[in-house]
Order: sequence, then C-alpha cells, then structure tokens
Amino acid sequence: IYGKSCDVHLYDGNTQSFDISYINWDDPDKNIWQVTDEFSVERTNGKYARPDIVLLVNGIPLVVIECKKSSVDVEEGVKQNVRNWQPDYIPQLFKFTQLAIAMNPESVKYGTAGTKQEFYCKWHEEDVQWQEEAAKRYVDDGHITEQDKVIVSMLSKKRLLNTIRFFILYDSGIKKVARYQQFFGVENTMRRIHGEDGCNSRGGVIWHTQGSGKSLTMVMLVKRIIADERVKNPRFVLVCDRLNLIKQLRDNFVHTGMDPVEATTGRGLVSLLKDGGNTLIATTINKFEAAAKSRTKVKDENIFLLIDESHRSNYGSLATKMRVVFPNACYIGFTGTPLMKNEKNTMEKFGKLIHKYTIKDGVDDQAIV
Repeated sequence: IYGKSCDVHLYDGNTQSFDISYINWDDPDKNIWQVTDEFSVERTNGKYARPDIVLLVNGIPLVVIECKKSSVDVEEGVKQNVRNWQPDYIPQLFKFTQLAIAMNPESVKYGTAGTKQEFYCKWHEEDVQWQEEAAKRYVDDGHITEQDKVIVSMLSKKRLLNTIRFFILYDSGIKKVARYQQFFGVENTMRRIHGEDGCNSRGGVIWHTQGSGKSLTMVMLVKRIIADERVKNPRFVLVCDRLNLIKQLRDNFVHTGMDPVEATTGRGLVSLLKDGGNTLIATTINKFEAAAKSRTKVKDENIFLLIDESHRSNYGSLATKMRVVFPNACYIGFTGTPLMKNEKNTMEKFGKLIHKYTIKDGVDDQAIV
C-alpha cells in the first residue's frame, strides 16, 4: 500500500533516497489497468492453472475472477478460487490477490486470498442509482444482470482501490475483506464526520445486528480516519460499560495489529488523556466519573469516542460526563441489540442513525441464523 523506499548510490559516492509508489491511490486513472482472460500460472508440478479473469493494476494481479454460465452454481467458482490458493496449485498468484470473486450472470460472491468457501459473501449496493447509471454505460442491450451490477460496485476504479486500501485487514493472521454493511457503515460515518450527509452533527449511531462483524467495523473505521488527510492527529477512546467487553474489544484491535492502552482506573484515564501520545485508549464508561470530577477537559475536535452497546440506559447519565471531559469530540455509538423505548432515547444522545444492518438483513444474507 505504502510503496517502498529505495537508495541509489551516485557516481560521487553519495547516496540518494527516494520513494516508489506502486499504486496511485488518489488518482485511479494515473495507474495502468489491464484485464486478461485465461491467465496462465505455472504450478509446482509444471502444469498450469488458468483463472478465468485477472485484473492487474500496474502489473500487480489484484483481482482473480472465476466465471460460470447461468446453469452452473456460483459455488463452483468459489471452490475453484479456494483450490487455486492451496500450496499445490498457484498460491504465488494469491500473494498479490486482494479480491477473489466467483460469478455467474445471476449471482456473485467474493472473498480475499485465503477466504474459506463458507465465508464468501454477496455484495448489496446501497447507492443503487449510481450503480444502475454506471451499469447502463457498459451494457449495450439494456439487460443488466446481477453480474453487471456487482462488477460496477466492486470493480469500478475508485471503489476497488478504496476497498483494497481501507477495507482489507489481517485479523489474528487471517486476511479479511469487509462485507458490504461494514463498507457502507464506515463510508457513511466518514461523510457524517465531514458534514457531507446533511446532518447537523458529526456523530451518530451505527446499528449493526449481533454477528455482523461490528468489532471489525470499529477497527476499519479507526484505520479509515487515521488515513484521512483531512483529520489531523486523530485520537480515539473506545468505551464499553463492562470489563469483559472492554477486554474483548481491546483484543479485537490487538489482533489486527493495533495496540490500545487500557485505562484501569479513573486516575489512569485522566493520565492517559493528558498524554497526547496515546492515540488509542480503551476504558469503561464509569472511569469518566473520576475524569469529570478532576475537571479534566480535552478540547481537541479530532478526538473520536467509539461507544460500544451505546443503547444501554446507564449511558444516559454518564454521556453527560463524557461531554464534560470531551466537549468538542465526535461521538459514534455502536449497537446491535433490539432496543426498548427508553433505550432508543439513550442512543439518540449520540446523534442520528448513520447506518443500519438488521437481523432480517443478516438472515437474508445467510450471515446469521
């Protein structure tokens, strides 16, 4: 993602350093885009495997696609992708592959290098008008298939580069790519933060049902904000209301290569807040009692409080104390639990709904049962 720093030894004996960027992330059209069919890759036994389509950016094979006709189940394409990254096939290709896709005209499933068959998933576009208008530009006969729609959604230049740059991570050494609700949850939040969605506040609530990857959505959001050049020196406070939950949430960040500092006491929280070098802090909500009593105030606007299970009624009184400590911070609540009437009122203290993914959505996607 970040390219490589190289040294050149000059004729006068000096050394000059320069950076090589493999991909221009900010201007997609300044890259070289190529698509090839029946891409031949030699196996260790001297035979060849030939994925149906490979998409290359600046010569890097970033996307591998297996295509099937309508009468063949898309799962057959998934099986081929899974087979191809095994050690006795062509794992060397999948060292570079970021999206592995299987499709027929009526169905598309995707994963990344190393994704097991049962974890391949479908994409559901939320910007439907953009998707349909873009698809019409490429389909001559006007008959737009599901395959056409997902190709537009996932492989349009800017969308593909953003997915690779911001929405693929390693979780305990396992490579994972965002599901669509994680992608749109994070992107909608970025629009809210920058005042691009017409809402009068920077914060709000992401309502994603249990089992939908809410913790990884939080990780992706943190990484997305850090990478945004418009947000200068961001800091984050992860907030839960129970010790076991804060440990679980902190572990989720650690497994993705981040290292939150945990505040174990109220005084400890105050000390961590005063040290601007602490980018990522994890704490339970009750620690804000001590911080508020000590009259600690952190007025930075680029502090983001990510509040887990933000619907719970005990957040009502303590939310006020959080705002005493962080009067200018951005508050983003996460929840996935069906809400009682009084809990809806509590949740709304953090702002209007940013994105939702319901139990029905999860069942329809066969992601939960």
